[in-house]
Amino acid sequence: MTIRQTIGNVATQGRLAQLLPAGVRNRAFRMLINDLTRQAKQRANSQQIFGTAPVRCDRRSSLKVASLVSAQDIEMLLWCLKSLFYFSESPWDLWILDGGLNSTDIELLKKHFPECHICAEPALTATLHPYLARYPEVRAFRKYLKLAKKLIDAPLLVQNHKFLLLDSDVLFFAKPVQLIEHLRQDKMNRFAFNMEQGKINSGVAVVPPCRVSLDRIERILQSMPLSLKQQFWTEQEIYTSIAQNCYDQLADSYAVEPVPPSAYSKLVSCHFISTVRHRFFEHGIEQVRSSGFAEALPPRVIRGRRTLRDQYP
Repeated sequence: MTIRQTIGNVATQGRLAQLLPAGVRNRAFRMLINDLTRQAKQRANSQQIFGTAPVRCDRRSSLKVASLVSAQDIEMLLWCLKSLFYFSESPWDLWILDGGLNSTDIELLKKHFPECHICAEPALTATLHPYLARYPEVRAFRKYLKLAKKLIDAPLLVQNHKFLLLDSDVLFFAKPVQLIEHLRQDKMNRFAFNMEQGKINSGVAVVPPCRVSLDRIERILQSMPLSLKQQFWTEQEIYTSIAQNCYDQLADSYAVEPVPPSAYSKLVSCHFISTVRHRFFEHGIEQVRSSGFAEALPPRVIRGRRTLRDQYP
């Protein structure tokens, strides 16, 4: 056990943890999870994904998927999307939303997903300004919370089509039949979510843009206390409100961690939320590999001595 893990365990477990301020416990817990994740990534050799062949997207496809990603989560996004595309056996129209990307990140994503849409800042905000000009609360919320782009930007960008809203910390283990069928039912303007302890989780969600009203989001934000607006899960709470009585639950096989590792073989997908992020690398990637996924994506043809991945520590 490393020193960081020891500190994390002491600060988050037992009698001492009860004496520490919540902020200290939270920082210690994040430190513990980050250390576990770093070690799990090394053991899993997860960087292998950077050497796999590109997957071409199809902008004419009726299957549309939108993901918000930051630079630190690109590795997970590659595993996430390539597992989705592999098991779906269908072409997808991919929309990537900038959650903190630089030009090198964008170039890497273009190489791995030719013909995808990359909605980069500051052009993204400029594009959406005409839609948001009348909504000061929405603009302020979007500016403060990056995750708000899942609620605001994605439905505005992928207009007139239901789409799959997908977090980068999700892995697929089998064909997502229910998701695909839901997306292809154009006339059924209902949401669909995977569930977490009886509540919706927007990590895997089918979103009909026509049901996402900026007027309604503005009213919700106007009545919401500032302390609640600043929570990282507020975007999900607003989805819960606007989807009320208009959503379907995805099957239990679209799981949210924690789940027993022995159950992975029965799952279609799994969302490895931040509190158990290390399990994405520790168990999830192993399950994806066991399907023959890695062999199905041949290595990229590399010219020269360096690859884009070499620029990442």
